[in-house]
Amino acid sequence: MKQNNGEQSVPYVIGITGTIASGKSSAARYLQRRRQIPCIDADIVGHEVIEAMQEELAAEFGQEILDGGHVNRARLGAVVFADAERLQKLNAMTHPVICERIRSWIRQQKAPVVVLEAIELLRSELKTMVQEVWVVDASPAVRIERMMRERGLSREAAKARINSQMAATEYRRQATHVLDGSADLAMLFEQCDRYLEEIERKREDYEHSIRNDEGNFNNTTV
Repeated sequence: MKQNNGEQSVPYVIGITGTIASGKSSAARYLQRRRQIPCIDADIVGHEVIEAMQEELAAEFGQEILDGGHVNRARLGAVVFADAERLQKLNAMTHPVICERIRSWIRQQKAPVVVLEAIELLRSELKTMVQEVWVVDASPAVRIERMMRERGLSREAAKARINSQMAATEYRRQATHVLDGSADLAMLFEQCDRYLEEIERKREDYEHSIRNDEGNFNNTTV
């Protein structure tokens, strides 16, 4: 989008979120690879931040989370996902740094629309950076099966990950759009296309109103 002074404005940001293993990453990858929309994954940024903060994290959660000079995320996850207070502590340490890196990325983008994928979107400062919230949802049974198959988690560990998160009903309550991630990918991608078209119409209406305002100003006589 362009501001009427000719300067590049900040992009329109779609926030994609949802419960773990709901299909949100599939939606984000589709928008990035097939629709050519820049995308940033808060989870990847989080991994980078965790590596950069390994000394502080080891001091807080124990040296056993380190493995060969790197943070072993599986060990760290086993510590924090079993204890809500420790998970809250990890988030308090890392989220401010993650948010600042993502905010900086958004400012640097020249595309009119970008995507921010973040599982903690609705419970962090990240929510203030987006114009729309797309929630991808799937049944608990589907999500547990995906975590067991794709991540090698036990059923108990998968349930613990689900229980550590905000309830799916709360995700849906705060959504601009809810996408069904339980079915096949083709159906998920169709939903992405439909809601993206709505954004395109909003942008066209906005730009049309700007042109009309400028035309009315130019046609005004004093």
